[in-house]
Amino acid sequence: MLSLPVWADSRHVERVAAAEQFQETRKVAVVVGVEQYAPSISALKYAVDDAQLIAQALRLQGYTVQLQSTVK
Repeated sequence: MLSLPVWADSRHVERVAAAEQFQETRKVAVVVGVEQYAPSISALKYAVDDAQLIAQALRLQGYTVQLQSTVK
């Protein structure tokens, strides 16, 4: 029979098991690429391209990716 520490109850064990399962099965990433912030700030020429490459690399690693970027 499994012996639990005094502080552990079955609900705690169930929550821990559910959290571990969630962590193992779900990978989510939000990637943001913004090239232009304000007129007083110089544009970032490759921010959107870089964000797209990062999103692609994350997808290859099994992530569900939400990509947000400014329009070129």
